[in-house]
Amino acid sequence: MNRKGFDLAVSYAERVLGRPMADVPPIRLSGSDVISIVWPLNDIFRPHMDRTKSVRYEARYEPEADEAVETFAGHASVDVWLSVSAGAWRVLLERHVQVLMLAKANLAAAHPVTIIPHGLPEKSKLPWIMLTLLHSMALPFPVEDRSSFVIPTGAVPGPMRPQ
Repeated sequence: MNRKGFDLAVSYAERVLGRPMADVPPIRLSGSDVISIVWPLNDIFRPHMDRTKSVRYEARYEPEADEAVETFAGHASVDVWLSVSAGAWRVLLERHVQVLMLAKANLAAAHPVTIIPHGLPEKSKLPWIMLTLLHSMALPFPVEDRSSFVIPTGAVPGPMRPQ
């Protein structure tokens, strides 16, 4: 978790909840919780995959990707990403895939991935996770060539019981 993204997430949650985060207890999220929250991003990436997966990952697009995460959190609509460059989409795709990989690894090790404020509405959980985990993300794994990557379809795989 990065400091800037977390600070943005705290401001976001305080706006949504209407109270200071100091008054809100945190809830630990397991790998399966995080996977279920970010899984809908697959549907956002799928229509843009032909263009996105053909682009190489370049760090120079990371600031634009961070801005895209911030804009999404403010509007919770993919329409705000229509003017984002293919390079930034590629950074966002890599971060999304790596968050899924990180969540799966933490699930296997039975470690929580992150926290979320108690009482945050369902529709606000994805923006929170995007701000805390995808914004300014230091990639935990090496960047891979995603030119043959296929976004899975359907529901979140596996059982969704809390850990």
